[in-house]
Amino acid sequence: MDPTKLMTVEEFDEIYNPRPWQKKGWKQVLQLKKGQAIAINAMPGSGKTYFTGCIIDEFVRCYKHNTGKPMNVIAVGPSREICSQLIRSLNLPFRKEGDRWGLELLEPTQKQLGRRIDGFYGQVVTYQRLSTAENRNKLKKLCNNATIVLFDEMHRAGEEDGEDGMDMTIYAKYIRETFADARVKIILTGTPDRTDGKELPFIARNEDGAPVYTVRQTLSDAIAEGCIREVMFHFPEGELNKNTLQFFEDLLENRKNPKTVAPVVSTENDDVQKIIAQAVYQLISEREIEQNTAGLIICNGKDHGTKIANHMAQVHEEKPIHLVSVTDDSDKRDDIDYFRNSQDKWAWTSRKVTEGVDIRRLKVLIYIPSARTKTHLMQSIGRISRVASGIGDNIAHVYTTSDKKMLELCLNFYKEQIKGKEEQNAIDVRNTRNKKDVSFAGSRIMLMHNALKAKRHEVNALTKTIKGRLYGMSRGKMQYNDPRLMKLSQIGGSVDALSLEGMQTKIEKLKVEADKYGITWPTKTYLKQIGLTQIDPQLNLSL
Repeated sequence: MDPTKLMTVEEFDEIYNPRPWQKKGWKQVLQLKKGQAIAINAMPGSGKTYFTGCIIDEFVRCYKHNTGKPMNVIAVGPSREICSQLIRSLNLPFRKEGDRWGLELLEPTQKQLGRRIDGFYGQVVTYQRLSTAENRNKLKKLCNNATIVLFDEMHRAGEEDGEDGMDMTIYAKYIRETFADARVKIILTGTPDRTDGKELPFIARNEDGAPVYTVRQTLSDAIAEGCIREVMFHFPEGELNKNTLQFFEDLLENRKNPKTVAPVVSTENDDVQKIIAQAVYQLISEREIEQNTAGLIICNGKDHGTKIANHMAQVHEEKPIHLVSVTDDSDKRDDIDYFRNSQDKWAWTSRKVTEGVDIRRLKVLIYIPSARTKTHLMQSIGRISRVASGIGDNIAHVYTTSDKKMLELCLNFYKEQIKGKEEQNAIDVRNTRNKKDVSFAGSRIMLMHNALKAKRHEVNALTKTIKGRLYGMSRGKMQYNDPRLMKLSQIGGSVDALSLEGMQTKIEKLKVEADKYGITWPTKTYLKQIGLTQIDPQLNLSL
């Protein structure tokens, strides 16, 4: 390796062990001209921050080798919570320098702002701290040819209604003025392009006016590479899957409400009560597998959230806590950090606390804000789609109403997801064919083991799904110890020691119960919460 230059793609792959999209991204970074910003658009939870840490780490290493001096690192985020996450995420063991690991950053006091602090690579600040000329001048003095600036959730700089009701569009101007002289600028976003025509600082545009990203990862890419969880959508009419896709497409076609009509979000509405009930039971089922799993409710604001919390407390005996984003230097308790490390089941928040917040135990989302956009939905789904080891299966659940806008957004998301799963299956098949060192007998044992695992998972998934639907049909009025629910638990339980035939018998008994109560039988697509093993026809193994 030539220490005077940035690593090659092969060297980057060996040192940092990146995901496929990150490896491709580094290749694009190396092709940039001097002064061009590194713009990264990738799905929430897919590893943007880690990739950014690798990039910064490599630039810092190369600059120090060539000049003998350290670089300044400044990270800017939309809230204190995200800034705290940046501090934690960037202080990872990218490489060891002396006795230190990672890129240790500081959230500075007013006195420390814009100054180099011994023992730290740089500083992390919120966009809101750019609101005063004094702060901008301090940070501007720190920006020079030895400075890297990271802008997290950059699309927020184009919003008219930011945190605390401030006009975020002015921050686009502040960002250009303050950080223009930085040697390296890295821009992160996990959302679709802005559709309001507002340009963001330092991002180039093509001839059509569309932003040009150095690295771009689509939803289907993220699914294919296993970066994020699969998402299942649930409406009052049922779940969206392969068998119901045409039904929901027809339903969307038949919706005559113009987009200007606000969707129903009141807790007095039957559909809202129904999806809340179904989501509550879904979380109960998830916690039978992993006790720490949690759910999140996206609301309009404080009044709406309070009504939903009261409804859940009265009807379901579940009292969600309120998550509040802290954007200034106040001493308010960090509710997000508390919830992340607690055993609490539910939390509710407004649309202002949907970006960048990393709580990996979240798997169930109730989405009922009145303002519904692709950007906001993607960010909200990003709260539950982050893969976490030990959190049951890799599938997340969204419960929402079936107004025209939501159907349109969810159907588009679902179709992109299907595309990603098809690409993932193709990758799995190629990988299986390339495993030349697996013996014939070993393959049979592996396939049988995976078949048993998949069938056990199918029984568990069917049991909790049928129970959840039965509970949802009662609109939350059924007690959790209801004999009908208990019977389903008994039928679907104790599968660990059973053969394939024994588990199939349990499935048939569950179907009898489902038919008895008029419950729609889940499809195979819905139940593939783990990838079923690709069976090699040459093995002639009957499953």
